Amino acid sequence: LFLGFIIKNTNIGEDTSIGIIFSSFFALGFILISVLNVSINLEDLLFGQILAVSTFDVVVIFALFIVVLSIFIIFFKQLLFYSFDPIGAQIRGLNTSFLNYLFLIMLSLAIIGSLQTVGIILVLSMLIIPAASAKLVTKTFTNSIKLSVLFGIVASLSGLYLSYFFNLPSGPSMSLVATGIFIISFILSKLVNPILSFIFEV
Repeated sequence: LFLGFIIKNTNIGEDTSIGIIFSSFFALGFILISVLNVSINLEDLLFGQILAVSTFDVVVIFALFIVVLSIFIIFFKQLLFYSFDPIGAQIRGLNTSFLNYLFLIMLSLAIIGSLQTVGIILVLSMLIIPAASAKLVTKTFTNSIKLSVLFGIVASLSGLYLSYFFNLPSGPSMSLVATGIFIISFILSKLVNPILSFIFEV
């Protein structure tokens, strides 16, 4: 929310705003841990530990998933319009400020639900890489959403199995599998697209 406020009300670029918010709140979190004398494993906080997830954590994550999914379904058309053409959405009378902050709230809830599994540092990779991989191999927005969800599930389950059988951290394992999916998607996009273009031209 602070990120959206800074971007909307200043002339600072998005990359700079992300750097300011990320570093500031990252530092604030560690200061609070130190001041409150909370017993937290910093490695689990940074890189996640899905094997240490409790039943209560599962309930919280599932509840956050239901909330985010419900908001996404209800405001799908408005968010889609705003994402592709914010100026056009504003001209059509949509409350673009509301949609902007609504998207940021959804993103925040998704990040909160992912912290226990992949940690602070790797949470962005699990948000970005599956979507980027899907974008490489599909051209429609709906198929991109479905495929990114599939890639995220595959990366999570595969990374979990790797971390369990090879005694590896769960977060980095999931992130590396997601990176592998991205590399495969990139190779397929470079190989398949020219072939399809040649076939249709012939």
